[in-house]
Amino acid sequence: MRTPGSYNLPEQIESPDAVLVGLLARSALTRGAFHSAASLHLADVYDVYPVLRRSAMAESSELTAKGRATRTLLARVSLFGPTPTGLALLSDVTTSLDESYRPAGINRLVSSIVRAARRLGEESTFEPSGEELWARVRDRLNIMLAALLADGGLSGDSAEDAFQVRCDRSTMSQNDIDNGRVVAEIRFQAAAAIEQITIVLALDEGGEVSLISARIPDELKEAA
Repeated sequence: MRTPGSYNLPEQIESPDAVLVGLLARSALTRGAFHSAASLHLADVYDVYPVLRRSAMAESSELTAKGRATRTLLARVSLFGPTPTGLALLSDVTTSLDESYRPAGINRLVSSIVRAARRLGEESTFEPSGEELWARVRDRLNIMLAALLADGGLSGDSAEDAFQVRCDRSTMSQNDIDNGRVVAEIRFQAAAAIEQITIVLALDEGGEVSLISARIPDELKEAA
């Protein structure tokens, strides 16, 4: 990147890392972490080096099992480049090997849900595992997901369409219950994704919340 601050650096360029972090922070504060930062304009950046051709960004070196091209440079790396209205972030992605979690907005949305669940776990550390605690966990997770729906992070005409929360004997084994482990399953429709996402969270007796799994149904993967 070429910025006013890079003037005294070798070749008058600087790493784009700080610019990307600042752009993501601005997007998270003003629009929500779950929104993609792609297409956001850069503040004091006046040039990028090297400037890649669109053909290079869209070129694919891998094929799916069905022979379709995938994993273009834009789909694998966050890139900066020129647009008709100026320099902007062209793609906001992660290096996840799972196609469903490669969009960075989805990754940040899941991280936000897990972080909120961890706070809930800290408050419930010394409470006995049972119907009362499970109901409270469901209620708190439902409130949190409803807020995300209201903010535009989830997709659906109603809460029932956008997400479901389970935390009962169907999500836990007897061994989990005997060892004070609470397991909650959350399914939600992310606003930026076409697939339904399921995450499974576990609260152990020490109050630590961990993400057990994050997946989409196989039939939806096939449809995608």
